[in-house]
Amino acid sequence: MKTTVSQYDFIRAFDDMDRSDNFTIEGRKALFEWIEQMDEDCDHETTLDVIALCCEFTEYKDLTEFRSDYPQAARDEISDLTALIPINDKSFIIQNF
Repeated sequence: MKTTVSQYDFIRAFDDMDRSDNFTIEGRKALFEWIEQMDEDCDHETTLDVIALCCEFTEYKDLTEFRSDYPQAARDEISDLTALIPINDKSFIIQNF
């Protein structure tokens, strides 16, 4: 049996699993939209697994914070290396690599 997850359900799932600190609410919205688009593009249904998402993706408030983990990469190179999910002009989420 499957349950369709709304954006609200997706955002709350992180709170319910005590994972609110992994992504901002804006980040969770961007990640939700990205996953929905990937599901549509690939004709696939993703199963919501908050812990797996927290392990697989990281939100960065800006390029400076990103460079603390990946000092050699520039933001314009990130999308060549992995999935890049923009949140706003500065913040973004990447699929860890």
